[in-house]
Formats: sequence, C-alpha cells, structure tokens
Amino acid sequence: GVLSALEQGSQWEQAFRLFGELRSSGGLRSDVVALSAVVSAAAAGQQWARALALAADALDLQVELDSTFRNAAVTAAQKGQHWLLAANLLELAGPEQDPDLIALSSVLSASASRALWGQALLLFGGLRARGLQLDSIPGNALLSAFEKGGEWRRLAESLRGMRDGGTAMDVVSYETAVQSQLRASRWDAVEGLLRQADAAGLQLHLPLYSSVFLEFEQHGLLTQEVAVLRALGNRALGSPGLEDHLRAAAQHAAVYRLLRGGRPAAARAAVQRLAAE
Repeated sequence: GVLSALEQGSQWEQAFRLFGELRSSGGLRSDVVALSAVVSAAAAGQQWARALALAADALDLQVELDSTFRNAAVTAAQKGQHWLLAANLLELAGPEQDPDLIALSSVLSASASRALWGQALLLFGGLRARGLQLDSIPGNALLSAFEKGGEWRRLAESLRGMRDGGTAMDVVSYETAVQSQLRASRWDAVEGLLRQADAAGLQLHLPLYSSVFLEFEQHGLLTQEVAVLRALGNRALGSPGLEDHLRAAAQHAAVYRLLRGGRPAAARAAVQRLAAE
C-alpha cells in the first residue's frame, strides 16, 4: 500500500529506500505488487537503470510476473533502449496474460529497425505459438520496419506468419507488403498480394494502384497488368465505387507515364480532360 502510494506520487527515491528496508527483512521475496510499484516509480522518475536492475532481481528471485510489472519493466527497457531485454520480458508473460499491444508494437518495430531481425521474428512467432490472437497493430509495426529496411524476404515471412496464425490483416498490411515487393521488383508477388487483398474485400488506396500499374507498364508486364485489372474488374461490376477507383488509377498511371516520358504538355492535357469529366 505504501509503496503503491509512493509510486503514484512519483516519489521513486522514497520508494527505493522503503523497498530496500522491507527486502532486507525478507518480506518481499515474492511480492510482485511491491516490485511492480517500485519499478513503476523508477520508470516515472526516469530511473531506467534502477528499474531494469529490479526487473533482473525479480527474474533471479523467480517472482511470477504480472502484467503490471511486466509492462512497467518493458517501458523501462524501451526508454533505456534495451530492446532485447524488452523483448525477453514480453516473452516471459504467463500463458493467461495478453501482452500490451502498444508495448509489443514498439518493441517489434524498434527491434526490426535496429536490424535485430531474428529477435523481432522470434518474439512475434513465440507470441503466436502461445495461441495469442494478435491484432494488426503489432503485425503492421513489424511489416513497416521490414519495408523501410528493404527486408522484403523477412517481410514476406512475417506476412505468411500473420496469415497462417490468424492475425488480422488490413489495408495497411497489404499496402506495406505491396510496396516492399514493388521495390524488390517481385512482380508475381505484387500480383498475388493484390489478389489476396481483393479476395479479402479490401480496397487499397488509389496511389498504390497507380504505382503498381505504372511499374507494370514500364517493365512491359502487360500480362500481370491485365490479370490484376481483370480480377479487380470482375469485382467492380455492380460496385460503382470500385469501378471509379480502378478507372482513376489507370488514368493516373497514364499521366505519370507521360510525365516520365518527357511529355509534360500531353500530361497536362490529360489532367485537363480528367478534370472536365
């Protein structure tokens, strides 16, 4: 009770002093509530090193970590940029405890963006193996980090894991994956992702479709372009919104093609025609 009050008042120095006295008496060997309060107080006071030392003590004492303690320790690890420790703490959650999704997303993104690819994938895979139904937030954080790092193979692996593990996938998931495969010139993968998004009933944004069609045209991939347009066009029948969306994407791609081909006057005329429609 006293420790919790000190933690809420951000009085970390007093909390540490009292914690030390109580621990010396042997009364805190398995008191996870007290440990959580002191770790939270340390985090509130930006005493990251002390908070992490307490987290290590808790592990040594084999204290069963509750979600409050774990999330406080993860926050301390994040603030101190100890990403591997943060990932390990998240993995130590009990089977009945769901991880804090914001903390998980942050750790996944930071691990991946710092080239700790293996750790990020192991953490994500380990949580899925425990049967946790993760939503798209942590998954998209991981995909985004891989996309920015040009790690298209790891992104594809993560995407398969999300899909096979039942993790929710949304427009952001597919658009991130498509952009990654476009940069890697993996045209068949791009086509497959667009088909999967379409089958899931997701309508990706206009600039993405425009970029895809433009890349297909520039590389002479008429077969892929026609296949995607046909697949999407079949669903567009009876769906005026999607039909207009696809028509606009094709028109924008035509304008981009004229601009890149050094024909600004023709591009300007095309834009004027579009505006007049």
